[in-house]
Amino acid sequence: MDSPRGNLPKRLCGALVVAGIVAVTTSTAAAGPPVIGGINLMLSAVADETALDGEFADSVFLPPDRKTLQRLAQARELLVQQRYGEAVRYLDSILDGPEDYFFQPQKNMPVHRSLKGEAQRLIGSMPRKGRELYQLQYGPRSRQMLSDAIAAGDVAGLAEVSRRFFHTQAGREATLLLGLHHLDRSR
Repeated sequence: MDSPRGNLPKRLCGALVVAGIVAVTTSTAAAGPPVIGGINLMLSAVADETALDGEFADSVFLPPDRKTLQRLAQARELLVQQRYGEAVRYLDSILDGPEDYFFQPQKNMPVHRSLKGEAQRLIGSMPRKGRELYQLQYGPRSRQMLSDAIAAGDVAGLAEVSRRFFHTQAGREATLLLGLHHLDRSR
């Protein structure tokens, strides 16, 4: 009986598996913080077991700075107005920041999301025209970063391109190469 892989080489099968995982991961980013590596979380939730009535205290997170939240709100507004070129500049400024924060999208819900994950989700949910504008604006920069990382054999550089520019062609290639790197090392 033939194997499920048929005649596909092991490396190509692994690449297809990695691509499937990335697709599932990015489609579920709205459910919570993304799984794609490289995001620095400021502070994990700590339960206070000595709280009154024996209940845990609310989770404590360092709040994002006001300017970053304003950029996210402005980007959302621009997306509604279909001003994609301007919106992606705001979203990229969030992705370019040195830190990631949790924010509470709805004040009456106790759910927190990654700010950078939300920026990635918004870029990925834009219509085709918006994603094409994103590729035009950030494709050359991401391609250069990818080329530099490949030339230097820099795995951290590949991860940075994947995390920062996932929705560009170079970002997807970096994700695939990063997955192949880990697959070759049985990770």
